[in-house]
Amino acid sequence: MERDIRAKDNPSKYYKRLLLFNEQIISMYLFGVTERDIKTYLERIYTVAVSPELISRVTDAVMEEVKKWQKRLLEKAMPSCILMRSG
Repeated sequence: MERDIRAKDNPSKYYKRLLLFNEQIISMYLFGVTERDIKTYLERIYTVAVSPELISRVTDAVMEEVKKWQKRLLEKAMPSCILMRSG
């Protein structure tokens, strides 16, 4: 109840926290951390109960964008080597 009252008083503060929380889940997922390990980490750091369904919803929400990003055409690049002489 107390949390709901605070959220109504300053919704942007709690919205920012939620975004940060989601970004952490997505970041860990993209680095190959398993959903189970993400759950364990978040529960230890924030001392909150996190369901596997929450993690799945967050990762599923961005997977379409991740897939598009992975399939994008890469710009052509010219390899180069810079040699520097010391002394």
